[in-house]
Amino acid sequence: MHGMDERSIYYKIFENIERAYPHDKNLIVNGTWLNVEFQEMCEVVLNTWKPTRVFIGSIVDPWCMTEWAEQKFAGIPITYFGNVDRPNTRFEFFAFRVADHNPDILETNLELKFEPGLFLCYQHKPSQHRDLLTKSIIDNNLLSKGFLKYKGKRVLGNGIVSDENVESSAMIYSKNANLGDMNVWNSYFVNVVSETVWNIEYDSFISEKTWKPIIGLRPFLINGNPKIYHRLEEYGFETFEEYWPEKISQHKSIESVVEAVVINLQYLYKKTPTELHDMYQDMLPKLKYNQTHFFSFAKDQKN
Repeated sequence: MHGMDERSIYYKIFENIERAYPHDKNLIVNGTWLNVEFQEMCEVVLNTWKPTRVFIGSIVDPWCMTEWAEQKFAGIPITYFGNVDRPNTRFEFFAFRVADHNPDILETNLELKFEPGLFLCYQHKPSQHRDLLTKSIIDNNLLSKGFLKYKGKRVLGNGIVSDENVESSAMIYSKNANLGDMNVWNSYFVNVVSETVWNIEYDSFISEKTWKPIIGLRPFLINGNPKIYHRLEEYGFETFEEYWPEKISQHKSIESVVEAVVINLQYLYKKTPTELHDMYQDMLPKLKYNQTHFFSFAKDQKN
């Protein structure tokens, strides 16, 4: 992987912990891939090694087993880091991953075409919120002005999928944290982000999918935890909700978020390509601010 990857981050964290607590028995857990296995491992460690400090983190995915961990390690100091459902533990791994993968983005032509299409939405792995969004877009006849991919295929009218294998676009877009085919990117006004994780009980989880329109000078509608909007605002980013009739950040369920996304797309669907382009020009100072702020923010996260 280009730039600082997950493994190198953990090595850096491990080194810092060992340097800070050289005389303690430090249990350091990568919670990204552990669930039941994590619980079994903790039983063994507690019964044999008996740590004096516990550090638990998850960088790539959210980790929500804090209550169990605090019961199991009762009496032992626990420190969390990364995407753990506790305040003041977070750093945004995917922000600096996207920054590392797009070092030349400031010199890239990101200009929206004069008569743009309405929306661009890349989705890969199936999930409830993506299924519902895809069905709602089809049912509301929005595909004629959009570009939608799901499960490795482009979705056409009436739910028909193309025979095209999109490894070269949707998968590369996902794997390499870049913007995909730039001709496609520059052809659509708003980016519909179908986030990786949708759990209203979790604080928020921001993957590379949300950071891409920010570096790519596009407004966005997020099909995901509405708390992401609040998190982005806390980080100092513009979220463009003042431009839409329905504020996604005010919703609480998968169904209502999808409905809000579709209402906003229907509102934009009625605008002519020229009106969309004019709206984009009005947004452009905020879009450029977001892009500039992103690289400063990503640098802070990496350090």
